[in-house]
Amino acid sequence: MALNRDAIGKEYSGFEWDVTKERIMDYTRAYGDDNPAFLENYDDKGIVAPPMFAVVFQLEPVMTPLFDQDVGVNMMKLVHGEQAMKFHKLVRPGDKVLSKCVILGMEEKSSGELLELEVTSTDQQGEILVVSNGVMFIRGKKKKDKSEVAEEKAGKKDLKAWEEKEAGFTGGLLLERTIVTDKDQPDRYSQASGDMNPIHLDDDFARSVGLPGRIMHGLCTMAICQKVLIDGMCDRDPARLKSFKVRFSGMVVPGEGITTRVWKVEEKSGEMAVGLDARTSEDNYVITKADAVISTG
Repeated sequence: MALNRDAIGKEYSGFEWDVTKERIMDYTRAYGDDNPAFLENYDDKGIVAPPMFAVVFQLEPVMTPLFDQDVGVNMMKLVHGEQAMKFHKLVRPGDKVLSKCVILGMEEKSSGELLELEVTSTDQQGEILVVSNGVMFIRGKKKKDKSEVAEEKAGKKDLKAWEEKEAGFTGGLLLERTIVTDKDQPDRYSQASGDMNPIHLDDDFARSVGLPGRIMHGLCTMAICQKVLIDGMCDRDPARLKSFKVRFSGMVVPGEGITTRVWKVEEKSGEMAVGLDARTSEDNYVITKADAVISTG
């Protein structure tokens, strides 16, 4: 069933969420962060939430249109393709978050359809906390596109170079770090984030839909890369991470290592734009064509 183009522009609002210290700390531990700003103290007001904690209070606003029969999403064929987040204000315990979601667009691709959603979350003063744009891919009948044909022609000898190009790496490496995931990380992340998709929790179900077994949440992998950015590029200050965008390009099996690379793209007006990618210990790219903006002032 094709997506219903008449649903473009449809808005879903009224999602309320109370931020607590316990939920912040649970999320922080779920992806394996030890930053004291999230667990002990950020300033004289206490802890703050990791920037990507927003995915917790934005889960219901995202899921609502996906299950809206008027939109026509086949959930069994849904894959999270891209995620972009702009961070306007740190989230703190006691914040009362109000979110709304709008369907920005739909696009037909060679092997399915894209659905773009935008979620805006504000606090009790009406100030914007974070704006997130997610691109969901609904798999259809597979057709080879130009890049796949090029890859086949290149052969195994040149495949690595092709993957490097796809990842977006331009050289000038600033940072490289490997973090080994835990076998039980999908369980912890599911509980902390609210994302209980069985492909992350049940090996048999995951295999039934063509996976090698249960896999890590893409947003958990993104959160691990967020940790690398804040630890290595922001002097552990989460307020300096202004935006973060990724493309989910592969899967992580629990227990695998994730190697994140960061390189400089541009610096001006007190901010630095960086590129980023991530691959597993098996040299499989899992995040590509990623970028972030970091405050240097």
